Amino acid sequence: MSTVRIFISYAREQEQVAGRLAHMLVGRKQQYEVYFDRLSLRSGDVWDEKIIDQINQSDLFIYLISPDSIAPDNFCHNELAVAKKKWPSPKGHILAVEIVPTDAKQIDPYVLSVKYENPKGDPAAATAWFADNMIADLKGCVFPGWRPTSPQPSSMVGTRRNSPPSN
Repeated sequence: MSTVRIFISYAREQEQVAGRLAHMLVGRKQQYEVYFDRLSLRSGDVWDEKIIDQINQSDLFIYLISPDSIAPDNFCHNELAVAKKKWPSPKGHILAVEIVPTDAKQIDPYVLSVKYENPKGDPAAATAWFADNMIADLKGCVFPGWRPTSPQPSSMVGTRRNSPPSN
């Protein structure tokens, strides 16, 4: 079975959720290689180069949406720019999950061009479930024998949004 490479983009303020998500994905039965900066960057690494390399090697880019991650000075913008360059069309490559309520009008149009998830309950567990299923739906033929780990618990059911709400 082939390894699925996953990059997690998040704001520092959501580091705890991103860290739990990374550990959940690494602990899956599937072969996931997860890039989470706190686990993947080493002392002496050239951070920008390493991050660009990791995004360019990834199969799936998980973007954790929050007011902090969309703030103009947040490094997530740089990561998203690399993802945009790699995948001009985000479908099948970008999993956007709103982990903190965020004004949709402020979210990058690239992200809005695909449906993004708005889970209830544990955002890390829900995002891991979304990732499992996105990979099964969109990349299953590339990774034979792959199956999601479990059905979605009802406590995670949220909404899917693909455009800013109208006022």
